[in-house]
Amino acid sequence: MGDLNTEYSTVTIHTDVFVLEKKDADTLMGILRRAEHYEESGWGDSKMYYIGGYATPDVKQGLISEATVLRGKLAGPKPAKES
Repeated sequence: MGDLNTEYSTVTIHTDVFVLEKKDADTLMGILRRAEHYEESGWGDSKMYYIGGYATPDVKQGLISEATVLRGKLAGPKPAKES
């Protein structure tokens, strides 16, 4: 396990994981906690838009060590699967 005194965080949105500087991740999480829920219903002229309430988004924040970030940057993006 790496040193958790880190300047980096992971942010998981649904199933995708992103690495951000910790201060940016903290800001993003704060914004998402205050975001209002948006929903659409219907089609054409009868389409309705609803904004309100505070649904808990499927977002998680974690810590990642600087060593892990550096190893990941060295490895680069994961190669695409061949079809």
